[in-house]
Amino acid sequence: MPRPSSRAPRIALTGIVAAGMLGLSACQTAPPLEDLPEGVAVGIHQNRDDYGPRRLEISVSNDGDTDLTVTRATFESSVFASGSSTGRSSEIPSGVTRDLKVTLGDTLCAPQLVDTTLVRVEFRMPDGRRGAATVTPADEFGAIARVHAQDCLEETTLAIVDIEPSDTLRVVDVAGVPTAQLDIAITPRTASDGGGRSRWSR
Repeated sequence: MPRPSSRAPRIALTGIVAAGMLGLSACQTAPPLEDLPEGVAVGIHQNRDDYGPRRLEISVSNDGDTDLTVTRATFESSVFASGSSTGRSSEIPSGVTRDLKVTLGDTLCAPQLVDTTLVRVEFRMPDGRRGAATVTPADEFGAIARVHAQDCLEETTLAIVDIEPSDTLRVVDVAGVPTAQLDIAITPRTASDGGGRSRWSR
């Protein structure tokens, strides 16, 4: 009586394993995305409460049809001594804009310094694909130019004078309205003072 052959099941099993390995290999070798998804735009700005702590808002707007997770956003500019990155991931659903906070580094005030500002966005798609794109962000309100100009003005000013505010406020009458005033003493520096700081910091 002939014995049943076990060859067919082994061939079928081998085919299944091979197909699975090919599929896994394709997933592992899929190249990362190098461009932002369609409809995603990046800008920068400052809110009023960002001035004191020297923060910057990286605004990521998702006007595309697919949700997006920003795993890291990094701000870099030639007019600041160092870059800065966000500290956590942010979900950005379709149709939503989120502001991601970073802290500005020390300002560089070298003559003829040209501003080059870039934001690198690392992201993950809902299907698990990952990507990273470096873009020039929109700066509608000129945040970088304003911060740089203010910082360099302060550096230049403190190189030639000492500014010391009073410890107390004075209340005076201005057109019938009690008004608080703060006295500030401005003292010119001399050559022996050694000049100002080479870099603005707070």
